[in-house]
Amino acid sequence: MKKCSKCGAPRDGDKCKPCRAVYMRVWNQKNREARLAKWKETRLIDRRCKCGGVAKRGQPYCRSCNNAYKKEWNRKHPEVVKHNYQKGRLHDRACPRCEDGIALRGHSYCQPCHNAYNREQRLNNPDLQSERHKKLTAWRRAHPQHVAAQNSRRRALKRGCSEHFTAAEWKAIIKRQGGKCAKCAAVCKLTVDHIKALSRGGTDTAQNIQGLCWPCNARKNNR
Repeated sequence: MKKCSKCGAPRDGDKCKPCRAVYMRVWNQKNREARLAKWKETRLIDRRCKCGGVAKRGQPYCRSCNNAYKKEWNRKHPEVVKHNYQKGRLHDRACPRCEDGIALRGHSYCQPCHNAYNREQRLNNPDLQSERHKKLTAWRRAHPQHVAAQNSRRRALKRGCSEHFTAAEWKAIIKRQGGKCAKCAAVCKLTVDHIKALSRGGTDTAQNIQGLCWPCNARKNNR
Protein backbone atom coordinates (compact mmCIF):
# COMPACT_ATOMS: atom_id res chain seq x y z
CA MET A 1 0.00 0.00 0.00
CA LYS A 2 1.39 3.39 -1.03
CA LYS A 3 1.69 6.18 1.52
CA CYS A 4 0.49 9.78 1.40
CA SER A 5 3.21 12.26 0.45
CA LYS A 6 2.01 14.66 3.17
CA CYS A 7 1.02 12.64 6.25
CA GLY A 8 2.28 9.13 5.44
CA ALA A 9 -1.17 7.45 5.70
CA PRO A 10 -2.24 4.73 3.21
CA ARG A 11 -3.60 6.26 0.02
CA ASP A 12 -4.70 5.50 -3.54
CA GLY A 13 -3.42 8.59 -5.39
CA ASP A 14 -0.82 11.18 -4.51
CA LYS A 15 -2.58 12.09 -1.22
CA CYS A 16 -4.85 10.32 1.27
CA LYS A 17 -8.52 11.25 1.45
CA PRO A 18 -8.29 13.84 4.31
CA CYS A 19 -5.24 15.56 2.81
CA ARG A 20 -6.88 15.59 -0.62
CA ALA A 21 -10.03 17.17 0.88
CA VAL A 22 -7.96 19.89 2.60
CA TYR A 23 -6.02 20.54 -0.61
CA MET A 24 -9.20 20.84 -2.71
CA ARG A 25 -10.82 23.14 -0.11
CA VAL A 26 -7.82 25.50 -0.19
CA TRP A 27 -7.62 25.34 -3.99
CA ASN A 28 -11.33 26.14 -4.39
CA GLN A 29 -11.02 29.15 -2.07
CA LYS A 30 -8.04 30.52 -4.01
CA ASN A 31 -9.74 30.05 -7.40
CA ARG A 32 -13.28 30.98 -6.39
CA GLU A 33 -13.65 33.89 -8.83
CA ALA A 34 -12.37 31.88 -11.80
CA ARG A 35 -14.69 28.95 -10.94
CA LEU A 36 -17.66 31.32 -10.57
CA ALA A 37 -16.92 32.99 -13.92
CA LYS A 38 -16.66 29.61 -15.65
CA TRP A 39 -19.91 28.46 -14.06
CA LYS A 40 -21.76 31.62 -15.24
CA GLU A 41 -20.33 31.15 -18.73
CA THR A 42 -21.53 27.56 -18.97
CA ARG A 43 -24.99 28.49 -17.61
CA LEU A 44 -25.51 30.68 -20.68
CA ILE A 45 -25.55 27.62 -22.94
CA ASP A 46 -27.79 25.43 -20.77
CA ARG A 47 -30.24 23.42 -22.84
CA ARG A 48 -33.87 22.90 -21.95
CA CYS A 49 -35.37 19.48 -21.28
CA LYS A 50 -38.63 18.45 -22.94
CA CYS A 51 -40.41 19.08 -19.60
CA GLY A 52 -39.07 22.66 -19.43
CA GLY A 53 -36.30 22.05 -16.88
CA VAL A 54 -32.57 22.60 -17.39
CA ALA A 55 -30.88 19.59 -18.99
CA LYS A 56 -27.87 18.02 -17.28
CA ARG A 57 -24.46 18.69 -18.82
CA GLY A 58 -23.94 16.28 -21.69
CA GLN A 59 -27.50 14.89 -21.34
CA PRO A 60 -30.69 15.66 -23.32
CA TYR A 61 -32.86 15.49 -20.18
CA CYS A 62 -33.07 17.14 -16.76
CA ARG A 63 -32.24 15.14 -13.63
CA SER A 64 -35.82 13.94 -13.01
CA CYS A 65 -36.46 12.92 -16.63
CA ASN A 66 -33.02 11.31 -16.86
CA ASN A 67 -33.69 9.17 -13.77
CA ALA A 68 -37.08 8.14 -15.15
CA TYR A 69 -35.51 7.25 -18.51
CA LYS A 70 -32.82 5.13 -16.79
CA LYS A 71 -35.41 3.24 -14.71
CA GLU A 72 -37.50 2.52 -17.80
CA TRP A 73 -34.44 1.41 -19.80
CA ASN A 74 -33.24 -0.89 -16.99
CA ARG A 75 -36.72 -2.41 -16.74
CA LYS A 76 -36.72 -3.21 -20.47
CA HIS A 77 -33.13 -4.60 -20.54
CA PRO A 78 -32.68 -6.82 -17.44
CA GLU A 79 -30.11 -9.07 -19.19
CA VAL A 80 -27.84 -6.11 -20.00
CA VAL A 81 -28.14 -4.77 -16.45
CA LYS A 82 -27.24 -8.18 -14.99
CA HIS A 83 -24.28 -8.55 -17.39
CA ASN A 84 -22.93 -5.08 -16.54
CA TYR A 85 -23.30 -5.78 -12.82
CA GLN A 86 -21.38 -9.07 -13.05
CA LYS A 87 -18.74 -7.41 -15.25
CA GLY A 88 -18.28 -4.61 -12.70
CA ARG A 89 -17.91 -7.10 -9.86
CA LEU A 90 -14.71 -8.42 -11.50
CA HIS A 91 -13.00 -5.09 -10.73
CA ASP A 92 -14.07 -4.86 -7.09
CA ARG A 93 -11.26 -3.97 -4.71
CA ALA A 94 -10.79 -5.36 -1.22
CA CYS A 95 -11.18 -2.87 1.61
CA PRO A 96 -7.65 -1.92 2.84
CA ARG A 97 -8.95 -1.23 6.34
CA CYS A 98 -10.62 -4.53 7.28
CA GLU A 99 -9.32 -6.61 4.30
CA ASP A 100 -12.58 -8.57 4.29
CA GLY A 101 -15.21 -6.35 2.68
CA ILE A 102 -15.45 -4.94 -0.85
CA ALA A 103 -14.66 -1.24 -1.25
CA LEU A 104 -17.53 0.99 -2.37
CA ARG A 105 -17.42 2.33 -5.92
CA GLY A 106 -15.53 5.61 -5.87
CA HIS A 107 -14.41 5.13 -2.25
CA SER A 108 -11.43 3.54 -0.52
CA TYR A 109 -13.33 1.51 2.10
CA CYS A 110 -16.31 -0.82 2.40
CA GLN A 111 -19.60 0.50 3.84
CA PRO A 112 -18.91 -0.28 7.56
CA CYS A 113 -15.35 1.05 7.38
CA HIS A 114 -16.53 4.09 5.42
CA ASN A 115 -19.08 4.89 8.15
CA ALA A 116 -16.45 4.36 10.87
CA TYR A 117 -14.01 6.63 9.01
CA ASN A 118 -16.62 9.40 8.77
CA ARG A 119 -17.36 9.09 12.50
CA GLU A 120 -13.65 9.40 13.29
CA GLN A 121 -13.35 12.48 11.11
CA ARG A 122 -16.31 14.13 12.88
CA LEU A 123 -14.80 13.36 16.30
CA ASN A 124 -11.27 14.42 15.34
CA ASN A 125 -12.39 17.66 13.63
CA PRO A 126 -15.20 19.12 15.79
CA ASP A 127 -14.32 22.69 14.83
CA LEU A 128 -14.67 21.92 11.13
CA GLN A 129 -18.02 20.20 11.68
CA SER A 130 -19.37 23.04 13.83
CA GLU A 131 -18.22 25.59 11.22
CA ARG A 132 -20.05 23.72 8.46
CA HIS A 133 -23.16 23.47 10.62
CA LYS A 134 -23.07 27.21 11.36
CA LYS A 135 -22.73 28.06 7.67
CA LEU A 136 -25.59 25.75 6.73
CA THR A 137 -27.82 27.15 9.49
CA ALA A 138 -27.03 30.73 8.47
CA TRP A 139 -27.81 29.96 4.81
CA ARG A 140 -31.14 28.30 5.71
CA ARG A 141 -32.16 31.30 7.83
CA ALA A 142 -31.20 33.73 5.06
CA HIS A 143 -33.04 31.77 2.32
CA PRO A 144 -36.35 30.50 3.78
CA GLN A 145 -38.01 30.44 0.34
CA HIS A 146 -35.36 28.06 -1.03
CA VAL A 147 -35.69 25.81 2.03
CA ALA A 148 -39.48 25.66 1.66
CA ALA A 149 -39.20 24.82 -2.05
CA GLN A 150 -36.59 22.11 -1.39
CA ASN A 151 -38.64 20.47 1.35
CA SER A 152 -41.76 20.44 -0.80
CA ARG A 153 -39.81 19.10 -3.79
CA ARG A 154 -38.46 16.20 -1.72
CA ARG A 155 -41.96 15.23 -0.58
CA ALA A 156 -43.36 15.56 -4.10
CA LEU A 157 -40.64 13.39 -5.64
CA LYS A 158 -41.66 10.56 -3.31
CA ARG A 159 -45.17 10.88 -4.76
CA GLY A 160 -43.86 10.75 -8.32
CA CYS A 161 -44.38 14.43 -9.23
CA SER A 162 -42.16 15.66 -12.05
CA GLU A 163 -42.96 19.41 -11.97
CA HIS A 164 -42.20 21.62 -8.98
CA PHE A 165 -42.58 25.25 -7.95
CA THR A 166 -39.47 27.36 -7.44
CA ALA A 167 -38.32 29.60 -4.60
CA ALA A 168 -39.14 32.68 -6.70
CA GLU A 169 -42.70 31.44 -7.25
CA TRP A 170 -43.16 30.79 -3.52
CA LYS A 171 -41.89 34.30 -2.78
CA ALA A 172 -44.40 35.68 -5.31
CA ILE A 173 -47.24 33.72 -3.64
CA ILE A 174 -46.36 35.22 -0.24
CA LYS A 175 -46.26 38.71 -1.78
CA ARG A 176 -49.60 38.15 -3.53
CA GLN A 177 -51.21 37.15 -0.24
CA GLY A 178 -49.61 40.13 1.51
CA GLY A 179 -47.94 37.86 4.05
CA LYS A 180 -51.38 36.78 5.34
CA CYS A 181 -52.71 33.26 5.85
CA ALA A 182 -55.14 32.24 3.08
CA LYS A 183 -57.56 30.78 5.70
CA CYS A 184 -57.57 33.05 8.76
CA ALA A 185 -55.83 36.14 7.28
CA ALA A 186 -53.33 36.23 10.14
CA VAL A 187 -50.04 38.00 9.45
CA CYS A 188 -47.37 35.46 10.39
CA LYS A 189 -44.76 33.12 8.95
CA LEU A 190 -46.48 31.14 6.17
CA THR A 191 -45.97 27.48 5.44
CA VAL A 192 -46.33 25.71 2.10
CA ASP A 193 -49.72 24.07 1.59
CA HIS A 194 -50.94 22.09 -1.42
CA ILE A 195 -54.53 23.11 -2.23
CA LYS A 196 -55.13 19.56 -3.46
CA ALA A 197 -52.99 17.31 -1.27
CA LEU A 198 -50.18 15.31 -2.85
CA SER A 199 -51.65 12.14 -1.33
CA ARG A 200 -54.87 12.82 -3.27
CA GLY A 201 -53.16 13.33 -6.63
CA GLY A 202 -52.30 17.01 -6.34
CA THR A 203 -49.36 18.57 -8.18
CA ASP A 204 -46.34 20.45 -6.84
CA THR A 205 -46.73 23.40 -9.19
CA ALA A 206 -47.34 27.02 -8.19
CA GLN A 207 -51.01 26.80 -9.26
CA ASN A 208 -51.62 24.23 -6.49
CA ILE A 209 -49.71 26.12 -3.74
CA GLN A 210 -51.02 28.52 -1.11
CA GLY A 211 -49.57 29.98 2.06
CA LEU A 212 -51.11 28.98 5.40
CA CYS A 213 -50.11 29.62 8.97
CA TRP A 214 -48.93 26.58 10.88
CA PRO A 215 -52.21 25.99 12.87
CA CYS A 216 -54.39 26.22 9.73
CA ASN A 217 -52.03 23.95 7.80
CA ALA A 218 -52.11 21.37 10.59
CA ARG A 219 -55.93 21.45 10.79
CA LYS A 220 -56.28 21.11 7.01
CA ASN A 221 -54.02 18.02 7.04
CA ASN A 222 -54.43 16.16 3.70
CA ARG A 223 -57.89 17.49 2.83
